[in-house]
Amino acid sequence: WFDLARRRAVDLIGIEDWMGLQYMYGPNTTWEGFQLMGFQSAIMRSGGLHGGGPIPIISWITPSNEQNFRLKAASSLCQGAKHFFFWTYGPTCTSTENYWSDLRGAYDGMAHLSRQLAFSEPVIAEGSLRPARIAILYSISSDLWQPFGYLHMLERRCAYLAFVHAQHRVDFVTEDDIEAGRLKDYDVLWTSDPCIRTASVERIGQWLKGRGRKLLGSCGAGHFNEFGEPVDALAGLFGYERDAGRSWKVQSAQYRVRGMLNRLAPLHRDGAGLQWVGLDWKVKPTSGEVRQSFQGGGPAEVVTDRTTYFCGTPGVSYARGAKFVRESLAEKWPAHWRGRMLADVESVPPPVRLSHPVVEAGLYDRGRSSALVLGNFTYADIPELKVAVEVGFKVAQVRSAEKGPLPFSQNGRRVEFTLALGISDILRLDGG
Repeated sequence: WFDLARRRAVDLIGIEDWMGLQYMYGPNTTWEGFQLMGFQSAIMRSGGLHGGGPIPIISWITPSNEQNFRLKAASSLCQGAKHFFFWTYGPTCTSTENYWSDLRGAYDGMAHLSRQLAFSEPVIAEGSLRPARIAILYSISSDLWQPFGYLHMLERRCAYLAFVHAQHRVDFVTEDDIEAGRLKDYDVLWTSDPCIRTASVERIGQWLKGRGRKLLGSCGAGHFNEFGEPVDALAGLFGYERDAGRSWKVQSAQYRVRGMLNRLAPLHRDGAGLQWVGLDWKVKPTSGEVRQSFQGGGPAEVVTDRTTYFCGTPGVSYARGAKFVRESLAEKWPAHWRGRMLADVESVPPPVRLSHPVVEAGLYDRGRSSALVLGNFTYADIPELKVAVEVGFKVAQVRSAEKGPLPFSQNGRRVEFTLALGISDILRLDGG
């Protein structure tokens, strides 16, 4: 995926959801929900950052009711997919599967999205997303070796979701990107990759010496090199050493199946009462300090002035705490887990600040206009969503695709306003 985008091997690169939940292939392919549309878009977008300019991304949306349809589109658009294709075949009697022509809700969703896009297209079509200051490593070495099976892939996805739930912008970087010096564009790097190339580890160490930079890790990050050999390459940076037996425990689970995390008994409870699942990973602090311990003994978090190491899989634990319902959108992402995971990135401001978490945001700029895309993954109406965003121009009006003109205030670059948010919306901030 990264190479396709980076090398511009195609003129238009596509993501496709197949996340039916109540439709198409059902909950077994819906995993952690419709924000994975944005996750896929972010991968494609990140690959195109260093390949001669952004590559156009198209989001293919399979049959859904209005809520599902709009959430899929909003997450895609928040992360850079500006083109959409709907499964407009049908009716079923003429084709092979249950296309959207059989679903009234899909018509409603398509019409609603089309109105939002018509309203925002003058800004978004030629606009650019705000640059990200946070990167997540996507190690190809880890995906090839998979020493812990699927676990690290889920941990990576759930770390991404934690950042996005706090309205942070995140790019993905590969080992190739790191060795090409592209970490210089970021203040924070998160890695949940047990296998990392030796040359990449060296560049991470060099990057970390820069002012204000933070390295966060989990899931045995850097325990193996690109050949699957145990090396503990990042242990010195994280301020720990592995126990002599190099032992670990991976909980057996159907990590790919929606709702199956609910069945996992906790491996540990830490001093704050949080329940950890996924990976049991024992370390001995050296230069690092223990910030949080497990109730049965042993560190849960080891920190230095520049690094934070989670001795397990906090992202997977975050997802378990959401308590997914197999056939409906009813998960509630726990704030206490998200706060723990992101405690050391508070100095990095998100592009937009919202009063409510778990609302995905994408901010586009074009000249003296900005467009803010919102997808409400709390699944409940928010009567008063407070928004604060910085822009480089004097704002003359703030308009909502759903609600029309909104009152606002501006103090310097900071613009603040409040709106009632349903499933999704797009706001325009226009200068005079």
